[in-house]
Amino acid sequence: MLRQRSIAIFIGFLVSVLASQHLAAQDVEASPVLPLDQAIDYAMANNPEIKAFENEMALSDEDIDFAKSGYRPNVSSSVTINHVQSDNNLINDWQSDTEKSIALNLTQPLYTGGQTSANVGEQKKRRDITRFNQGDLAQRVVLDTVNAYMAVYRTKEASHVNAKNVQLLSDQRKAAQARFDAGELTKTDVSQARARLSQAIALEASANASYKTAVSNFEKTTTYDQVIDFAYPDLKTSSLPSSVDEAIAMGLDNNPNILGAQVNITAQDFNIRQQQGAFYPSVDLNAGLSMDRDPAFSQVGRQESANASVVATLPIYQSGVLRNQLRQAKILRAKALDDLEVEKRDVINSIIGAWENYQSSLVQIEAREAQLQAAELAYEGVRLEEEVGARSILDVLDANQDVLDAQLSLLEVKTNKVNSHYALMRAMGVIRNSSWDKS
Repeated sequence: MLRQRSIAIFIGFLVSVLASQHLAAQDVEASPVLPLDQAIDYAMANNPEIKAFENEMALSDEDIDFAKSGYRPNVSSSVTINHVQSDNNLINDWQSDTEKSIALNLTQPLYTGGQTSANVGEQKKRRDITRFNQGDLAQRVVLDTVNAYMAVYRTKEASHVNAKNVQLLSDQRKAAQARFDAGELTKTDVSQARARLSQAIALEASANASYKTAVSNFEKTTTYDQVIDFAYPDLKTSSLPSSVDEAIAMGLDNNPNILGAQVNITAQDFNIRQQQGAFYPSVDLNAGLSMDRDPAFSQVGRQESANASVVATLPIYQSGVLRNQLRQAKILRAKALDDLEVEKRDVINSIIGAWENYQSSLVQIEAREAQLQAAELAYEGVRLEEEVGARSILDVLDANQDVLDAQLSLLEVKTNKVNSHYALMRAMGVIRNSSWDKS
């Protein structure tokens, strides 16, 4: 009996060694690792929304130039060729003549009630808002990339853990079968081992499906479609504040949504000044030059003239349109103030949530590591006790399940640590990338 038992144990050990060598061979053939920072850079450089913002910025520059046109003169010219036929009671025959003229006119705005300068100021602020919107988009792309990257890392590691568990349980089932054949175990023990193996195979299939889904989402998010591997990133925790209050203060100073909302208030101030300027008089300088040749039915063969005038125009009543536009501008400014408060509350709420998640992940990682270490020690102890008959095969399977649960839980909280770290950085507005910077 002892000899048969030793043979069964040796067979199980041999299968385990072969399985570990097979897994090691798979690791040797692993694909090159794509660091998280490089994945972020690639996503930023190839994101179509970010590229579209280049056109948005170009349009903003054109809006500024268009607003500056209010400072510039309008110059026009005209050429007229006019054929005239005439008849009256003094002349019993039709007379005809063809006159020709050319004119050059210039209108230079001298004073527009401050509307032009206000419009230029507003458009410059609109450009700043576009830039801050681009910054918010860039940070969202970074966070989406991080989440997609970590999802691939987590699901791949989970798939690897489940594969090892399947191999281990397969070895245990074979060992249990061998020991059953030797008369050491019962059919119930073999059935328990087989049931756990079937469960592990199902979990491995689910983990593989989750991994493939995560890879597809990563490719969609980053447009990176090469065969690569993923590694756990080295977080630069020195950039994080020491307290949640400090994080909130940084967020209120750096978050692009808040900065854009603040600039929008200034833009609305310029809009109000522009609408108020419509009530003031406008002053224009007009100048013209004309030359006529062969005036119709005239003894003069040519005629030339030049003129210059300064014209002041004061609006008196415009169907109530000007006052309506002014009221709308004031309403928009009040709305901009409310929007700023909304953005501040959203940022504060996001910072607090991300901060607590990050701090919680630190505690959970320490606890899960201790759990995994204890579970592995417990498994080894239970396995040895089972070999001497002090434990059942079910105890070994339960201990192995505890190890698996601890490994997957640790993997989950480590992923949450990275995701919450970047979520906190985005809420504070301090994600830095070469494609965008607050300054």
